[in-house]
Amino acid sequence: MYDYLVIGAGVIGSMVARELSKYQCNILVLEKENDVANVQTLANSAIIHAAYSSKPGSLKSVLNLKGNIMYDTLEKELNIPLLRSGAYVVAHDLREEKELERLALNAKDNGVDDFEILDYKEAIKTEPNLSSDVTKVLSLPTTKVTYPWEVAFAAMENAIINGVTLKLNSAVTKIEKVEGIFKVTVNNQEVYESLNVINAAGVASDDIAGLIEENPEFKIKGRKGEYFVVDKRAQSFVNHVLYPLPSESGKGVLVTPQVHGEVLLGPNSKWTDDKYHPSTSYEGLDYVKKNSLR
Repeated sequence: MYDYLVIGAGVIGSMVARELSKYQCNILVLEKENDVANVQTLANSAIIHAAYSSKPGSLKSVLNLKGNIMYDTLEKELNIPLLRSGAYVVAHDLREEKELERLALNAKDNGVDDFEILDYKEAIKTEPNLSSDVTKVLSLPTTKVTYPWEVAFAAMENAIINGVTLKLNSAVTKIEKVEGIFKVTVNNQEVYESLNVINAAGVASDDIAGLIEENPEFKIKGRKGEYFVVDKRAQSFVNHVLYPLPSESGKGVLVTPQVHGEVLLGPNSKWTDDKYHPSTSYEGLDYVKKNSLR
């Protein structure tokens, strides 16, 4: 019998397991892949955002700010990589400059205490390859970059040292609650019992919720993002995370320096009917190439 059963060993599941391991309880983590952090945690922009674009007062804005601060502690406790690059959100004309001003006020309302708007001459002092059609930037010095794969591994290793059990290649196929006890079936074979279940299954979270509830309150629709990874020879080309102005599709096509010297270009953002399909496309990558260096 376990006190807590965590489904999913991405960066969230690994961090949850580590936090629970600080207490006197019996914890099991189930991961359907053959290693930790093999899905969403492995393939994203790796940015620890400043809370500049989320709606003030929303849960996202609160957690964004707390998470940004938390990574300074995690760097020391888990010896994870952390690049304090800062970020520039760029504007190209008066209309976009007004949007920068709105985002700056938004950042202030969210509790971000370090930001400023710079003109082009000021910005190119630290970002000399910035496009010449940029007029102003919103500077967000608290933006950081990490490597989520290493964060998840460090957290899970710490959790295991503290007594957590991790089982890989363990897809949850059935969940029943009988007399207050969750009976969780793995690979249609083994059954584990737990007093509590924590759903950290990423894009499969709604499917896992559907094993427990007849009508889950949420449904995840897949949105695909595609990237180019430019090798370390481009390391000095960009110093900050470079954002376009955000849109309904997200934060846009970014240029992101990575902790180990590479530069990431992307992502695009495209709805997909198959949220589990990791393929890339010529059209998607062409879009990234055309829109990443404005």
